[in-house]
Amino acid sequence: MRLRSVTNRGLGRPYRKPDPTTLDLDALGPGIIALSGPNGNGKTFLLEAVPAALYQSLPYREPRSIYEYASGRDSIAEAVFEDKGCTIRVTSRFDAERRKCERTLVVDGEAPITGKAPFDARVRELFGSYDFFTSAPFVSQGQRGNICERPVAGRKALFAEFIGMGRYAKRHETAKARRDRLAADLDALRRDLAALLEEFGEREPLQFALGEATEGAAVAAAGVDSSRTTEADAIAEEGSAVLARDL
Repeated sequence: MRLRSVTNRGLGRPYRKPDPTTLDLDALGPGIIALSGPNGNGKTFLLEAVPAALYQSLPYREPRSIYEYASGRDSIAEAVFEDKGCTIRVTSRFDAERRKCERTLVVDGEAPITGKAPFDARVRELFGSYDFFTSAPFVSQGQRGNICERPVAGRKALFAEFIGMGRYAKRHETAKARRDRLAADLDALRRDLAALLEEFGEREPLQFALGEATEGAAVAAAGVDSSRTTEADAIAEEGSAVLARDL
């Protein structure tokens, strides 16, 4: 994924004006880009429009709210990315007076995503969590990512996100849900069989057939457990391979 442009209007004193300020990285060409200028001219505010658009936060200004740096009712932070040929445009509009934000995320070929919950979920899917983003792809002024200074649990969670362990958790949840559905179906079959055996227990042919059905249910139960074990082993094996490769 590549950042193509970033736009700031109204965030920070240098940008409290009607016209937006845009840094067009496409126009600058490839290579390392340095943004220079006198202190207090808004270099940090312009660059931090990226996390402002994605996460409605200014990392260098934390813990103060982003609304303290917004102007009027229509401050804008926008970031445009390119990923595998698709353009991703993320825009957050801040109303400093009402302390509200309108979020929009547009990916080529998809309907615009608005509303806090769906917007946040899509941003996390595309860019990771806020802690991940500000520890790896984006390091703000005066910050070092602070991975080593985080609590152990926080470091473990970030490391798992770095190497993409979330997909294994999703596979585990899918397998668990499937196992639970099969187990519920099996329990229902066992209850039905028990009721039939109790009602027709004296009829030997039927009892024999139901006995075979009971054995079949037992085989199905073994299959559920075997399927769970096999899929768990596969997930563990794939996870071990990823760890071995990335570490």
